[in-house]
Amino acid sequence: MRYIKRLHNLAWRIFADTASAVAAGGNRCFCKSPRWTTRLKTTQPVMLTTSQSSGFHNIDDPLTRRDFVKLCILATQKTLRVNSQSYLFWGLLDSSPVESAMSNSPYNVTININMNADSIQKLLASQYTLYGYKAVQSTDKAGRPLVWFGTQSYSTTTVVSCSDAYQVYTSSSPIVSGEQITVGFSTGILCGQTLQVLDGGVGPVVNTGNPGDVSIANQTTTEFTCGIMQEQIINGNPSAFVPYCAFPLNGLNLQEIRPLNKILLMFATAKTNTGTVVADNAESTTPPGANGPGIIIDFSAMSSCTVTYDVNLGWDWDDYAWAQQIPANENLTPWLIE
Repeated sequence: MRYIKRLHNLAWRIFADTASAVAAGGNRCFCKSPRWTTRLKTTQPVMLTTSQSSGFHNIDDPLTRRDFVKLCILATQKTLRVNSQSYLFWGLLDSSPVESAMSNSPYNVTININMNADSIQKLLASQYTLYGYKAVQSTDKAGRPLVWFGTQSYSTTTVVSCSDAYQVYTSSSPIVSGEQITVGFSTGILCGQTLQVLDGGVGPVVNTGNPGDVSIANQTTTEFTCGIMQEQIINGNPSAFVPYCAFPLNGLNLQEIRPLNKILLMFATAKTNTGTVVADNAESTTPPGANGPGIIIDFSAMSSCTVTYDVNLGWDWDDYAWAQQIPANENLTPWLIE
């Protein structure tokens, strides 16, 4: 009875102190301690301290790891004691197979881009577009990156962000440099799930697959193009889901693509539609124009960053290890298909 009472009291504390997180759309709960090393997900944190109470129940007993496991709350310490430290709760945990697969997907990321007025004027005078690309991992070297977004809605402060929501797509478009991929069918998917492709390129998503990968299993003898789609948010304005990679899907074959928490940004004067296959330098058929250096940002250990762009000096990020500048004439494919 005493153990049940402790769990009941803890449940009341979580209910009271995470109400705002749930209202904000949270669906998972993580306990963060000083020894926590795994990145956290979703909503804004709600602090649960030893002095807080739901107004109905108080907790007087130390909490053990068993308490948290019973409530499906993740923790890394052998013993968790509310009397010794506070904890951060991040929404409520849904331990269903769908949510378990979602835990392997990248979390929300935000890039703050700062530029001075002189750079803005020169970029706009030459009609530069800010292009964005996303990276994936695959052993299929026939895969190619696509233009994820292009915008001229930039100013002295530009905010680019994306969520961890994915879609998978199939297409009849061939993978040709400089040509746009036309999506024929798309549906939501989580890492660790598989799209079973049937006639017409459509099909259901099932809860099987390698953790961390988006899988597409072709159950027909028809060849398709496939890949991952994701929306982006520019200065608070969300886009539709846009494909950002393309891979051949041969008949009766399985394609596995692992999304990476890497985003590449670059200014260029060429006008390229989203979903267009990135051309290698030797294959480029676009009219001559101007390209700036790119920057590739790794979000594996963070969820936001601030970078600066100067039209003459290029990108600056204080030389932290999470970013690297790419020369203006560089082939982007090796940076985006690992």
